[in-house]
Amino acid sequence: MSSQDSSTDQCPRSRSLEELPVTDAGQPTESTTRQTMCTDTVSDIDAGWTPYFRYDTIYADQRAAIESFLDTLGEQGYYLKEGACGTGKTLAAITASIHAIRNPKQLNDRSPTNASAPEYDRVIAVTPVKKQLQQFIAELRGINATLPAETDPIQTVVLRGQADMMAIRNAELPKTDTQEATQDLRATTREVIRFNSDIPLDWPDNLSPPAYSMAEYDWSTPSEGAVQAQENHQYDPNRAEAIRHIVAQLEPRDTESNAQLCIDGIETPYPQHVPHTSEIVDSTRLDSNYNQLPSDLQGRFDPFYAATLAGLQESIVEFADAPSHVIDKQTLFEATVASGCCPHELMCILAQQADVIIGNYNHLLDPETRYLTDRKLGLLNERTIAIIDEAHQLEERSRDNLSTSVDLYTLMKARNDVRIARQYASGSIVDSPTPNLPREDAELAQKIVEDGAKLRTSGIEVEELRAVEKLLNIAKQRLIDASETIDAVGLIHRFGQEDSEAQSREIKSLVDPNNLNWGDQLTRDLERDESISMSVMQGAERIMSRLEKVFTAFTEHGILSRTPQGQEVGAFFQQWAQAPHAVYHPEVRVIPSQKESFPDQFPAWVEHWTPELRLFNCIPKRELRRVFSELGSGILMSATLRPKEPFRESIGIDAVPQLGELDTKVQSTEDEMTLRMNGITDEMTEDVETRPTTFDRFPLRFSPENRLSVVVDLPKFTKANRGERETNHQAMTDIREQYAEVIAQVARTEGNILIAMPSYSEAAWAHEYLRTLSIEKRCFVDKSSTADETDMLLSKFFESGDAILCTSLRGTITEGVDFDGEKLHTCLSVGVPLAPPSSEMDAVEIAYQRAITETGGQEAARLIPSTRRVRQSVGRVIRGVNETGVRILADERYGTSDSTNLRRYLSPQQQREFTPVEYTDLGGAITRFWQYHK
Repeated sequence: MSSQDSSTDQCPRSRSLEELPVTDAGQPTESTTRQTMCTDTVSDIDAGWTPYFRYDTIYADQRAAIESFLDTLGEQGYYLKEGACGTGKTLAAITASIHAIRNPKQLNDRSPTNASAPEYDRVIAVTPVKKQLQQFIAELRGINATLPAETDPIQTVVLRGQADMMAIRNAELPKTDTQEATQDLRATTREVIRFNSDIPLDWPDNLSPPAYSMAEYDWSTPSEGAVQAQENHQYDPNRAEAIRHIVAQLEPRDTESNAQLCIDGIETPYPQHVPHTSEIVDSTRLDSNYNQLPSDLQGRFDPFYAATLAGLQESIVEFADAPSHVIDKQTLFEATVASGCCPHELMCILAQQADVIIGNYNHLLDPETRYLTDRKLGLLNERTIAIIDEAHQLEERSRDNLSTSVDLYTLMKARNDVRIARQYASGSIVDSPTPNLPREDAELAQKIVEDGAKLRTSGIEVEELRAVEKLLNIAKQRLIDASETIDAVGLIHRFGQEDSEAQSREIKSLVDPNNLNWGDQLTRDLERDESISMSVMQGAERIMSRLEKVFTAFTEHGILSRTPQGQEVGAFFQQWAQAPHAVYHPEVRVIPSQKESFPDQFPAWVEHWTPELRLFNCIPKRELRRVFSELGSGILMSATLRPKEPFRESIGIDAVPQLGELDTKVQSTEDEMTLRMNGITDEMTEDVETRPTTFDRFPLRFSPENRLSVVVDLPKFTKANRGERETNHQAMTDIREQYAEVIAQVARTEGNILIAMPSYSEAAWAHEYLRTLSIEKRCFVDKSSTADETDMLLSKFFESGDAILCTSLRGTITEGVDFDGEKLHTCLSVGVPLAPPSSEMDAVEIAYQRAITETGGQEAARLIPSTRRVRQSVGRVIRGVNETGVRILADERYGTSDSTNLRRYLSPQQQREFTPVEYTDLGGAITRFWQYHK
């Protein structure tokens, strides 16, 4: 099998209907064997992985992929697999991975001669497409259902986000449906159930708590039992258990409503309201010993979260309780919510016990979500195998995840952290949050900040704090000023009116990507101020890191209890100063506000929009390389990875350091933070040993007699060419009229038809145009919508009877949806789905131009990703040995165009099979194909 890219540079001529073969069987082929999907009988294969392959027969390409991936696992490398849609990539990846974690000794022969075989503990499979997530679930359940009796089932957990999995967020109670609200609830919950909590509980009569669980316990001289309990539990399980009992006995606040809270139809043990700390305290002891609960300990809390932490050692849900040992959201909700526990917390616990964890890209890439899978659970390390599905989307999907930002609220909280520390350091106690602090405590606070004697670290000078405070004030003003130049914000700011057509986010660039030497606006603001220098921005991380220790010491000495924003804010500004703007594009972004209130000193428009300073990651190869370097090994797979070298280079997989190779280069905390923020650069890998990568391409080997592949050789379908979206032929431009005729010809052929347009607006036009024709088919149109809405649309499309579905090539239906069997007969893909023009995309193109050696900026940033979307769309048609279908690309850029010809970005097989035809012959070619198959 060849792993090399190849392309046909010479554009083919357009053929007449008489010259066009009836099927792809008439096209030139590499060889008969490369066009036929050969299969082997699994029972005849002498290999240790066969118990984990759930079918009796296996495609030859699947077998080759399993063996190649196992070789790669033995070397702790990365395997890049481009395989046509429907050829079993998912099952091959899972089979090899499970075999590797279950039989590590069998990797010995596959490891380098001087190295011992790596040992893997778990597999994490991630995909950006929800439909593909369901495919992973189906494969794991299928494998478990067919395992030999003596083989242990593969324990699997499906990871979902907090919004889906937190019981309280799904309770439909007031002020519980945002991340900010639920985090506040959890913060109060932790105050209630932590060891040494100052909240005196009204202990239920049936519980006998140990002395250390009581609020008045003296932790200065803890008993042996108390110390042991702290070592065994993060939170006090006795207090957590008490919360479950107390809240379950609370009277409902609304006596007319149902007393019990129900979530997704499941009855919980709790009343139908969010409990408050005032409802769980022992009022007798509170009156006699505490006078009243301090304000910082008052508030609503999450009883589901508390109840889960009461029993970390006992399993509420077993893998054996789930269908085929795969625990998904439904399984968790049904078991945990009924018992009053939080599905999200149980999901985390079970993930630590699982063989396979299934999630989305966020669990591997997004820094906040990664906290769950990495720092909190320890799931991402050298013993982890990663299966990365739809890997052609890595660049685009990870740009947002691996960009860094700081919003106005965080900025001001960080500014206040610095200001408070400065007040203590300068002796301005009267201006501090504790103006009546005793003199000895005030002197201690000053000593903590200035000389760090209590911290075992360097102190912070008052002038350093003044400088960072000024930096944050300047950044705040630049953020506000730039935000008010954004149209959606400006309407509110100037006229008090909202923009009804505003997008989900609006962006203002702070630098011209074509003139990076001019610098960005925030940096210029700093340079204009004579009292501050760029070194302040570069040293902000160091100051903010020390402030974390300062506030920890304040809490320990009873001076002030406050959680600072921490070094992440300082690291953001250090990255702003140090990172190249050719890669990290400085901008201001506003997103719709989810806050219920905002400070009076903020502009009124902040009620509607939350502004943030942002470093948009144009080409996240450095950060992706860091992610890859922390894992044991992995496979990146898709039907559309090529061109190979630009892909390898743009995601950083071309130079992933071997485990431990960078340890000597990263020795301090500051170095580690820089690495985490900026990733692994090309320079860092120049003199270190890197991981091997293997690229394999498996073409579509299903019988060529079963498909027809054509290019309709019309002038390119661009905004400049096609004119307004008219449905009346009289008002159409010539080019739009020709494409309308193509759509009409295809619509009148038999079977289910997918019409994929460059955008949702063009998809809507195609749908409206079809409604003007006399076509006896159901016709649907897709639009940007939720996953559930898309599922409902597809369900209607798949119902009995022929139908047409119009969608966007930039949408979700053309990628990841399995149109197996008779669900789809023809796909017409029109034009090139280029990303809309924007300053971000300009910056991305320039970044690729400077960073990728294998291709130009426009090709890497716009043309190759767009062509991959088109290849994905036509890949929906043929997904099995016995399936038949028609694949159509309409646009000269896939045919005979001399300029901007995208044919070279198709696979070599597609270049051979997609034959240009005149648009007037299309209907006849399709009709003749279906007659051939009758």
